[in-house]
Amino acid sequence: MLANRLSVLMAERQLSIKQVIDATGISRNTISNISNNPNANVATDTIDKLCNYMGIQPSDFFVYAPYQIEMAVHPCQDGYGFINGEVLHNQSATSFSYRIRLVDTLEDNSGRPLYAIPLVFVIVESNIDENVLDSVYKDVPVAFQTRIKNDLLQITMDVLQNKSFDLKTPNNKTETSLHNYLKEMTNSSTRMLIRLPWADYTKTLTLMKNGRLHFDA
Repeated sequence: MLANRLSVLMAERQLSIKQVIDATGISRNTISNISNNPNANVATDTIDKLCNYMGIQPSDFFVYAPYQIEMAVHPCQDGYGFINGEVLHNQSATSFSYRIRLVDTLEDNSGRPLYAIPLVFVIVESNIDENVLDSVYKDVPVAFQTRIKNDLLQITMDVLQNKSFDLKTPNNKTETSLHNYLKEMTNSSTRMLIRLPWADYTKTLTLMKNGRLHFDA
């Protein structure tokens, strides 16, 4: 995993995009893309100019972690789907797999509900090598933790687009899709919580006019 640190370097030096543009001759589009997208491909000539201007080495411009992570949605025999992937570390590869489980609530140690949220989904690791992605998450810098979190949340949403659950609507409790569930909600939206292996994240889930599910960033 490799990411540029331009936004951090600029903040540390209290530099504006205009100052960097004027000093380096690099276009505004290029500087904006690099500073807003840590995963952007950066030309060697651009790296050279930025490092020269800031008085740093290329190793200071980038942050690195010795992992590559691939995730995808794969169909199950029941047609619902699950998340699986692979972590590449040096010359070894470890597979992981997650299923999404709808639970009634999450409780603290005394049995009291932790959240007053109607939809709670727990991402459960289902392979033998448990906590694979969790271990990587805890071992990488914050920039990569954010990328892993966002990737897993987005791929979770890809699964939820098609999966049916036993959902309690104002009219009944039956196995239905989230699309049908949201049609009975005010403004076709509701709060939901997704529990990843390392933290809980609350989102607003909305049924869009095009029929797709969307949650806030």
